[in-house]
Amino acid sequence: MKTQIRLMGALVAALGLLAACGERPPIDVQQIGYRGTGMEQNVNPRIRAALTAKNQIGGIQPPADTSGPLAKDLYQNVQVLSDLSVGEFTRVMLSMTEWVTPED
Repeated sequence: MKTQIRLMGALVAALGLLAACGERPPIDVQQIGYRGTGMEQNVNPRIRAALTAKNQIGGIQPPADTSGPLAKDLYQNVQVLSDLSVGEFTRVMLSMTEWVTPED
């Protein structure tokens, strides 16, 4: 009797582990590299639409005021975007922030 209870407990635990493992088939496999390199992308078709909707380009920021001081005059250690006005610099920084960390 104890053996049967242990066996049933082990069976339930094994089924629980198997149910929690990974995604259910079918998974679409797309080759993205040269043949034989093993470079492939696994795509779950059930969640592809949700991922595509999340990865769209965000809205465009309105045009900024080009007059005013330059970014290099107001901020320290600005090397790449130093010739932009403060308004344009802020617009570019906001666009980058929205691109890197979009809100859901």
